[in-house]
Amino acid sequence: MKYFHCDISQITPINPQFSSCKVRVLHTGKNQNLSLISKEAITRALPTLRNIPIVGEFLEENDDFGGHGGTIDLDTYKYIHTTKPYGVVPESATFEWEHVKGEDGYTREYLTIHGCYLWTGRYEETNHILEQMKGQSMEIEVTNSTWNSSEETYEIHDFIFSALCILGDRVSPAFPEAVITSSRPFKQEFSLMMKELHFSLSPNEEVNTTMTTTTSDLQEETILHNETEPQSSEQTIEKTEQVPEQENQEETSEEVFSPSEKLEEEFQELKARYQSLLQEANELRSFKHEVEKNELEDKATRLFEKLQLDDGDLKEIDIHSLTFEQIEEKCYSILGRKMANSHFTKKDSKSSRPTHLPLFNEENQDQPNSPYGNLFEKYWRN
Repeated sequence: MKYFHCDISQITPINPQFSSCKVRVLHTGKNQNLSLISKEAITRALPTLRNIPIVGEFLEENDDFGGHGGTIDLDTYKYIHTTKPYGVVPESATFEWEHVKGEDGYTREYLTIHGCYLWTGRYEETNHILEQMKGQSMEIEVTNSTWNSSEETYEIHDFIFSALCILGDRVSPAFPEAVITSSRPFKQEFSLMMKELHFSLSPNEEVNTTMTTTTSDLQEETILHNETEPQSSEQTIEKTEQVPEQENQEETSEEVFSPSEKLEEEFQELKARYQSLLQEANELRSFKHEVEKNELEDKATRLFEKLQLDDGDLKEIDIHSLTFEQIEEKCYSILGRKMANSHFTKKDSKSSRPTHLPLFNEENQDQPNSPYGNLFEKYWRN
């Protein structure tokens, strides 16, 4: 955000619907936000000031104007303008340079616009502007700039004016986004205001109602934002210099905002590419999951065969909800229980057999009977 000491003052009602005002837009040179715009750069951008809107967002809870307004559309990730048109810089407006001495003692050269119009008859909140001088910020689109590292300044060489914004005493900075989309009510209100302004001033003053800038054109704008309070009456204007009219000031909106249209096109291309990459990533994830699933089933099957486990043993195992290590642990647990049950079954079966006591020595069962109990066998062998 860029900050400039600017204000809206000298408001004079011209009829029940509109009031004319003076707008001090910006000063030349280095600003407190480390940006720098030369007088030559401002002069080149003067044709784009004509027919741009003066916008604002009135906050009921604060009973004052806010900043540049806006909200985020979470579905499209776009920044939506919530401001309303409160005025316009007409074709008939005149420009001049003023040397203004500020409260800090420094004299700066300001671009000032005379003959701007505020729609004071439609919105009650414009009474805040009538009652006291209000700050304003400008919204521009930078087309050429560089960073001066030695001076530590952001030098803006070429830019386009997009809008002037009425600021309240407490200002919330606008949220920066690649794509800015204005709401339909703003377009309707701005169109209605231009028609009423043309009707109110005719035939006393001719106003060219051809709009070189619409809110749909206000895309990718850099907001030069003023959060400071308007300068007090202690400021003194030392001299004024009339800005000469330039020839060939008619510029079409296509010429002015073609960089924004190109950015919008690039954004849509990147968005489509992102969706394509996202779909490809999902397909790769599905393929990887299928491969890992098949590998797990193959390893589990070999393990079951190795441990000789049947379907009855495996009914408590869901292999697709477990890792292979967990499957292996459960299989060995089942195998252990199975072996223990088999051991106890064999032991019980063995203990149930009848016991037979031998009547004779097994070594003597096959020998013939001797009348003297084999008493003289050893002598006979000799």
